[in-house]
Amino acid sequence: MKVDAVILAGGTLKGSKQKKAFVKIGEQTLLEKCVQTLGECSPVAQIIVASDTGDLLQNIVNALEKVKSEKALLVASDIPFVTAGHIDEFLNSCSKVKADIYYPLVPKSSMGEFGAMKRTYFKLDRTDFTGGNIILVTKSVFLANIDLARKIYENRKSPLKLAQIVGLYFLIKLALGRLSVSEAEQKTTKIIGGQVKGIIIPRPEIGSDIDKEEDLHFFKALYEGSNK
Repeated sequence: MKVDAVILAGGTLKGSKQKKAFVKIGEQTLLEKCVQTLGECSPVAQIIVASDTGDLLQNIVNALEKVKSEKALLVASDIPFVTAGHIDEFLNSCSKVKADIYYPLVPKSSMGEFGAMKRTYFKLDRTDFTGGNIILVTKSVFLANIDLARKIYENRKSPLKLAQIVGLYFLIKLALGRLSVSEAEQKTTKIIGGQVKGIIIPRPEIGSDIDKEEDLHFFKALYEGSNK
């Protein structure tokens, strides 16, 4: 599977005007590290850095216009511990099933030292997951659902608000922790008119991003500790 990759390089640290993409951990900025990592991924054909207009969804739309492959890999720039191997593993898992949207589900039990970070978790199949910060999409299907994508993005930190988009029954089952991965896939597939697949991947690096100063301090300490 050959895909073009789009790096989402916008956004600032919460409580700061500092642009996340240009924050440094070690000798590299987060954006430089992301470009390097994707450049080491054999399935990635082209790397496109989405311009930062202040509107994430519009940034993605603008970048997707440059994508030549049928599918595009959307990657947040603020996941500095993700390796080419992690991305290859995700894409390899995606290649085994036919879908239009592939979303990584990282089990809480696999978070290890990254579990010390404050994350949003949701329960599927009686297992706690956090969402990953990369996603593989079919270009045409994503663009056809851009309004829905905007609603999802605006409520991305609230599993309950996300569930409201897909109905009360779904909401209740999610709240009670009785929703299955397959039920979530079937419901979202019906809504967007394209097959959605959750990819369970026990790689905490994919589920750990930098939202605020506290997260940045955590990653810097982890980096410094690994380089002693």
